[in-house]
Amino acid sequence: MAVMAADVYLLLRSTLGLWQSYDTPKPDPSVIVDDSQCAFSATVPDSLCMLFIWFPFLLVVERLYASQNYQNYENNGAPIIFKVLCGVMWIPMIAEILAFSFSLTLPTNLQACQYSLLSQSNIQRNAWFVIIAVFSAVFSLLFKLLELKNKRIENHSVHNDYVFSCRYQLRENIRTCRFAFSLLLLYFIFFFVFFVFDRNYEDKDELRMIAAARREYLFLIFPMFSLIYSFHFLTANNSLFETAKKALHLYYHEEHGVCFHTSKSHIV
Repeated sequence: MAVMAADVYLLLRSTLGLWQSYDTPKPDPSVIVDDSQCAFSATVPDSLCMLFIWFPFLLVVERLYASQNYQNYENNGAPIIFKVLCGVMWIPMIAEILAFSFSLTLPTNLQACQYSLLSQSNIQRNAWFVIIAVFSAVFSLLFKLLELKNKRIENHSVHNDYVFSCRYQLRENIRTCRFAFSLLLLYFIFFFVFFVFDRNYEDKDELRMIAAARREYLFLIFPMFSLIYSFHFLTANNSLFETAKKALHLYYHEEHGVCFHTSKSHIV
């Protein structure tokens, strides 16, 4: 459900970005745009930046718990607090979407928002990129250490006749840590490239239009790339794809079942 929710959010950002780029009036570079008119104007919104830190942190803690309790993790599972925190971490993004949905004005042209951003210093524009890149590097290192730890335990289990459920959980820990390591390494490269790319912008007045146009393309690249990546992530894993289909199927039948029951009661 989280991946599907991210798909809907990224589709909204991509559509809004295209509208801001091509269907809104062209801006006057001398006019300063208020921040309230620049909804979703950041290359990566703050609410999503928080997810890039919060979710890997939860996953590190959960895999650490699974590595320490591999003998009974399959039966007991993770504590309920992990599920609660996974739900809580989506609140900032939902709040941002609701705030935009209930706003009375449409966002201004994207290029005008970029003129405003270019008046800030390089580190002001890219503080989140630097923070996420650092945390991604740290978390990827932690996942690699957890992977090596589980491999050592697995090798030990082969010679000591561990039960099948323990070995299965160890293999699951290794696969999850390996996937998270590669994903966070991709995050690190992705946000570091964003920071380096933005450092090449010229702050001179005559080049602001060129710089703003380059930021427009960067704004659209992120949600579109992430949308394709999340779709691929959802469809490449058969079990995850089947789970998503079952969730949508269950939601569809619940909605139509309620509608059918309501209409039937009215008829009676």
